[in-house]
Amino acid sequence: MRVAKKETCYGAKIEKKFGERLRKLLAEKGLLDFEHLIVKNAEHIIFPLKRKLEKDELEELARVGAEIELGKFEFEIAKKKPRSLKEALQSELSESEIEMLVTSFDVIGDIGIIEIPDELLAKKELIGKALLEVNPHLKTVARVLSKHIGKFRLRPIEIIAGERKTLTIHKESGCSFKVDVAKTYFSPRLSFERMRIARQIRGGEVIGAWFAGVGPFPIIFAKHSRMKKALAIELNPHAYKLLEENIKLNKCEKKVQAILGDVKEVVPKLKIKFDRIVMPLPKGSELFLDEAFQAIKSKGIVHFYQFAPRNEPFKQVVANIEKAAGEHSREVKIIEKRIVRSVAATKAQVVIDFEVE
Repeated sequence: MRVAKKETCYGAKIEKKFGERLRKLLAEKGLLDFEHLIVKNAEHIIFPLKRKLEKDELEELARVGAEIELGKFEFEIAKKKPRSLKEALQSELSESEIEMLVTSFDVIGDIGIIEIPDELLAKKELIGKALLEVNPHLKTVARVLSKHIGKFRLRPIEIIAGERKTLTIHKESGCSFKVDVAKTYFSPRLSFERMRIARQIRGGEVIGAWFAGVGPFPIIFAKHSRMKKALAIELNPHAYKLLEENIKLNKCEKKVQAILGDVKEVVPKLKIKFDRIVMPLPKGSELFLDEAFQAIKSKGIVHFYQFAPRNEPFKQVVANIEKAAGEHSREVKIIEKRIVRSVAATKAQVVIDFEVE
């Protein structure tokens, strides 16, 4: 058990019933010391002071209307809120463990999701509690168990601190999204992309929002563009249910239509030509380029996301697009290509915006 550190410094002692009156006056005059904790007992309260008081200050305190005992008292040192995860764990982990600590993490609503190296797994609860201390807006901390797996690209997690929940409300660009971090794929790191595309959408566009998840792309488009409609296609039934709820939550029923199913099966049945298609499936998106070229209008725009090696991020992605275009006797014009985010030391997620001639 850790013993609280104490120091002797100037203080003002008064009967408890006059305590709040004195506290307000000391704070108003800038005399209250916030680096030490107030002392209370059954009858009295002692306020720590920044310094010894001057004569005129003593006269001011007389306004309280009760006897004040001034002198030196012993106070506990107030614990300062750590400014970073490393600072919060400085006295709990060794130097080598601090070096191994991963300090970056995702925030989805009030849930923090962090990676913990195998060497620090014995300290996972400690790390989780420290993350809550540094980030008081978080209610839950979960650790990543493995990379995204399965056909729904889910990330297995384990709750290590705070409330035992996986459902949260994530707010972004004036919209609210119900997200279940255990049952749905959601990336807060694509927030810039969602608004970037929304600003490009012209009035009256019909948009294919493929791999829609819980709906961040189409709902943000509905709120921040003059699009006519977005068809949001999602395969994961858990994500689809939340997509429907989020459409109602953000009052987008007239602009966003949720469709449950596989893009490969749904798109041919729709028999709709889109002005714009968004494909934010980072892994395996090249397998859906055939559907994109079948469903895009002439002069239509496709926003195509894919994982790529950091040393040559665009070469193979552009080659995949051009190959698919050739198979459909269509030409493409690359409008923009950019690295969206780093995924690993050798891998990045990229986006290619291209127009189909």
